[in-house]
Amino acid sequence: MTENPWGRLPAGAHGDLAALRAEPGSRIDMFWARRPDGNYTFLFALPDCAGADPDLPSLRGIETFWSAEKGALQLVLCNTGDWEIFATLCRDLIEIAKRSASDAEALDALAVRLARWQRLLMRGGAKLLDDREIRGLFAELVFLRDELMGRFGLRGLRFWKGPDGAPQDFTVGRWLFEIKAHLVGSSDKVRISSPEQLWAEPESPMTLVVTRLAQVQDASASLPALIADVRLRLGGDPTLEALLDERLAQVNYLPLPEYEDHRYDAVGSTHYAVTHGFPLLSRTAIVAGLQDVTYSIALNACGTYKTTVNWAAVMEELHG
Repeated sequence: MTENPWGRLPAGAHGDLAALRAEPGSRIDMFWARRPDGNYTFLFALPDCAGADPDLPSLRGIETFWSAEKGALQLVLCNTGDWEIFATLCRDLIEIAKRSASDAEALDALAVRLARWQRLLMRGGAKLLDDREIRGLFAELVFLRDELMGRFGLRGLRFWKGPDGAPQDFTVGRWLFEIKAHLVGSSDKVRISSPEQLWAEPESPMTLVVTRLAQVQDASASLPALIADVRLRLGGDPTLEALLDERLAQVNYLPLPEYEDHRYDAVGSTHYAVTHGFPLLSRTAIVAGLQDVTYSIALNACGTYKTTVNWAAVMEELHG
């Protein structure tokens, strides 16, 4: 369990906060703190922003206070039992503030980040993704990093459409890609969570990408490490970083410390052309009234559909 950063702080006395500096080497002063009522608090001192009137969102279970007189942002946790998610939020905001060149830039960035957390918490709070969802997200990020960003650069992130409601995970021009994770040592099949995942129009070539994941002990192979690697490749572009954050929010991912324990090595992938005869539930097989249909595909029945993506053709059409 992550150590409680407020655990050794007494409650504040006589209207003052009891505070402990966070990140002593940072240009911006930040503090773990407790109010006289004992509530856990985090404080950003932004004196150069005194007089500002920032648009700060309200978060479920967390009160946000801005002192225009002092230029100070204070976050207060309403229920101390939720300290773990609050600590995760604060650490995330610390990293944002540390990268800011000025108080004004920090305040703007913190407001944007708090809005992201508002959306995350509204979607269901601090619930962890299950193991299958974690592996699926891991496989999608590997495909994004290695296949798309490796070929299309920063533009590759914009092809990630699944979290935004598209039936397939990635749409590259008219080419569609559905990504599945297969845990090494598990049964030789993949789960199709909805029939629409493998449906495509004749003019839209579809590829099923099965990425094999092996469980490892290396901390650098965790899901948060993979996300950090993808973020690093965005080169600090604030628009693309916001898009990455939005996609992660849409799949209900929160940067919780528990995800550090989920470590995988992508040991290879196999591509299958989803064409006529491929084992799937067709549109005509889904009669009126059927809902929430899921099924599995035996990979040993797909051998004749193995393919190699003609990336040169994809890139030529996109650039043409």
